Amino acid sequence: LTPVSPTEQPLDGRKATVGLLRKMSDEARRHLLDAVDDTDAELSAQLKHEVYMFGDLVQLDEHDMGRLTQRVFETDRELFALALRSCTPRLKIRMLLSLGSIARDQINYKLETMGRRRLSHVEDAQHRIVEIAKELARERLIVLFPSNPDDPFV
Repeated sequence: LTPVSPTEQPLDGRKATVGLLRKMSDEARRHLLDAVDDTDAELSAQLKHEVYMFGDLVQLDEHDMGRLTQRVFETDRELFALALRSCTPRLKIRMLLSLGSIARDQINYKLETMGRRRLSHVEDAQHRIVEIAKELARERLIVLFPSNPDDPFV
């Protein structure tokens, strides 16, 4: 929306929508995005891309993080190393510690020997890991987000 006066800020509808979707329960979010998909598949895909963020994976418990990192490691080690190039230290440490020592050493070696990479390639790798996490959640092997955001896991 365009501001009416110079003191008003424009409203970013997409950002507001993503913010609301992120606060919804996973079931409600999926239901709403499926409904959007029925009328505008492109918008639905864009919202799904923005709602599920790589940084959110830090919220996974140890068991779920282990399942995710094992699946990612088995799928593509290059992908794993590339995704860890640009993330919070906390997420990087949690992901690496959830691997066995040999796998952790292999990823660390790839991180150390990998040259400069484009940020868009890193973001693509991170998005692919989020997609793997969503696959695991659909298979009910991990809990990606709490079913009720007002009642989180502790």
